[in-house]
Order: sequence, then structure tokens, then C-alpha cells
Amino acid sequence: MTIISFFGLLMFFFLIRNIIRMVRNKKLDLRSVNYILLSGTFAILTTILLYLRELYLIMGLIAETGDISMTLFAKGLQLSMIAPIYGMILFMISILAWFILKEIISYKMKLQTGK
Repeated sequence: MTIISFFGLLMFFFLIRNIIRMVRNKKLDLRSVNYILLSGTFAILTTILLYLRELYLIMGLIAETGDISMTLFAKGLQLSMIAPIYGMILFMISILAWFILKEIISYKMKLQTGK
């Protein structure tokens, strides 16, 4: 989950950086906004990869032990869903932030060029 948090912090860094650049009226470009979406995408992809790895390890342990209670299995699946939910939340935030900033920057660029 540390890796997912790293990508989340990276996304918030790019988000805050772009907001500060907009407030200070620095040069606006759509490329820097794409880093927000890229960070969120890496967060969700890392989450999916790590979740599949966890499921693979769990299924291997179940195969070795043979018989486990359904309560234990359900609780394990419930706990393993924490990281994917966290990654999905970060991804949704990044999509929303990317879309809003992209539209604001596009609008400001149109005002600057007079079109």
C-alpha cells in the first residue's frame, strides 16, 4: 500500500503544482495536467497487480492446507479489498481533477489567444 500512497502523493503534488501555476498566472500547458491522470493510472494499475498477486498467494495457501473455514476465507477477502478500494478512490480523484483542470486551462488558453 506504500507504493499506492506514493502515486497518490505524486498525484496531489501535480494537482497542487498546477493550481499554484494557475493562480500565479504562469505559463499554462495541458501536458503538465496529464501527469495527474498518469499518477492516478499508475495507482490503479499497481493496485490491481498487487491484488492479483495477493489472491495468487492466498489460493496457493488454501491449496496447501486443503480445508479452511468459509468465515476465515471471507474475512481474508474482505481485508484484501482495502488496497484496491484505496487505489480506485485515488484513480477517481485523479480523473476528476484532471478533467476539471484541463477544462479550466483550455478555457484560459482560449481567452489568451482571443478565439
